[in-house]
Amino acid sequence: MILAQNGRTRYSIWYGEDCIESEVFAAEELSRTLMQVTGANFAWVPGATIHEPAIIVGSPSYLKTIGIDLDKEALKSDGFIIRTVGENLVIAGGRPRGTLYGVYDFLEKFCGCRWFTPAASKIPKKPTIELGELDIKEVPPLEYRETFFCGNALDGPWAAHNRSNGQAHHLYRHLGGQIKYYPFVHTFATLMSPEEYFDEHPEYFSEVDGKRLRERPQLCLTNEDVIAICTEKVKGWIKDHPDASIFSVSQNDWYNPCTCPKCRAIDEAEGSHAGTLISFVNRIAENIEKDYPDVVIDTLAYQYTRTPPKTIRPRHNVCVRLCSIECCFAHPLEECDEIMSFGNRIHGDSFQSDLEGWAKVCERLYVWDYVVNFHHYVMPFPNFRVLGPNIRYFIRNNVKGIFEEGSTSSWGHTEFIELKSWVLAKLMWNPYQDYKPLVKEFIEGYYGQAAPKVQAYFDLLEERMAASPETHFGIYDPPKKEYLRPEDIEKALSLFEEAKALAEDDIIYERVFSAGLPIRYWALLKAEKGEARDKAIDAFHDDLVQRNIMQITEGVELDESIRRLREGIKYRF
Repeated sequence: MILAQNGRTRYSIWYGEDCIESEVFAAEELSRTLMQVTGANFAWVPGATIHEPAIIVGSPSYLKTIGIDLDKEALKSDGFIIRTVGENLVIAGGRPRGTLYGVYDFLEKFCGCRWFTPAASKIPKKPTIELGELDIKEVPPLEYRETFFCGNALDGPWAAHNRSNGQAHHLYRHLGGQIKYYPFVHTFATLMSPEEYFDEHPEYFSEVDGKRLRERPQLCLTNEDVIAICTEKVKGWIKDHPDASIFSVSQNDWYNPCTCPKCRAIDEAEGSHAGTLISFVNRIAENIEKDYPDVVIDTLAYQYTRTPPKTIRPRHNVCVRLCSIECCFAHPLEECDEIMSFGNRIHGDSFQSDLEGWAKVCERLYVWDYVVNFHHYVMPFPNFRVLGPNIRYFIRNNVKGIFEEGSTSSWGHTEFIELKSWVLAKLMWNPYQDYKPLVKEFIEGYYGQAAPKVQAYFDLLEERMAASPETHFGIYDPPKKEYLRPEDIEKALSLFEEAKALAEDDIIYERVFSAGLPIRYWALLKAEKGEARDKAIDAFHDDLVQRNIMQITEGVELDESIRRLREGIKYRF
């Protein structure tokens, strides 16, 4: 099959009258991009009558007439087929996103297109495209895939191109929409605030050491009034947010679970505070199911609720999101049972046992994973080699969705933020591929003539981690890890000077400059105090401000972080 030859084509792009908005957009995208690639005019033609030869996009009703039933293909919401049928080519998928994903996959596989960031793509020139017989079917193992880095990863077109479908991505209907939460997380205070209820009903809130808490409480999860009030609040959310399919009933982002006699009895019997939590969430899920059978109630297995209860099971309309916040991210989770707390190892149940325990009892299990250092955004965090193994480990344990949390501030810039966003998106769609070719392809496509030097820096970090198996690090670690030696720092700084000299234009220079900020930060953390260090810190601060990087520590203003850097405060800033 010759789709285009020497910039000419016999093919049109056809879609039927039953196509939804994202499928119409998919046809338009295919037409525009194939014209860019080949120079040929691939006109997109809607209507009831197909003019062959054609690239058929979506169009489930027509496909049934030629023996292709998309429902029987079990494509779910995001899967697709790319199939030759005689002289025609079919690209179609599940709804609402599958057909659009199929188009982008075709453009990647057969045209070499890449969308690295919202501002950096690769659309090759190929005047001739010849295809053999095709019968491709892809259904992602994860139904929910969210790469959360404020900035480029939240861009809707970028997310659609790279098949991310999460809550925070700006995915409008023509881009297939997203898996929508309301609210997203930590909702106890929203469901029932102390300001509204505590004075008259302190019993609604958690009892700790014999006292009901007004400040930083959780809820009393065995109180029948609390269950009733929260149920009605959730029903109100569902009515007000018909575009959402998942509603979060989850603990506040601190400790203080209730230890009143009724709550304590359940949690002690279940061996976890998840006992009262799942029992509470189950009651709300049961109460809303008759009126809203398609709605899912989401909760967290987080910190004090991370361990699954012994006998209580989440209902079929409950989603549990297990959080890996205490884990070591220097090694694959399956191989390392270190539990970290601000740079120190602590004792506790292993994450592996908790994940595998939830996998046995939960029909819909998601994971909230972490991929940066939140106290030192702009610091080397060489965790690329664990990303694929961790995602595969989750999938083997019945995980259906993953939220990968990076920088939570639009002013925060983490190490290799663009690269990590792209690699994570690719691995969450297909976790069985090697990350190294992905990294190499991105670096070559993004850093231009400076790519070899940036790749050498990346390889340096990888080599040092491989040579330091004793190194463990978590997401709040102070910079006391010594896997980078002084000679490594000097080599890395030199590589970025060489990379800047190779940059062919201002755009590439700026990308290289930004990629070099983490090793400069590390060097400042390790430098001896003195006038030279102070001048280097001033220059570093100015370079951050010029790039609108106003946060290098989650929740801390830049000037305060720089003050702590200058004073040598190395713990938890």
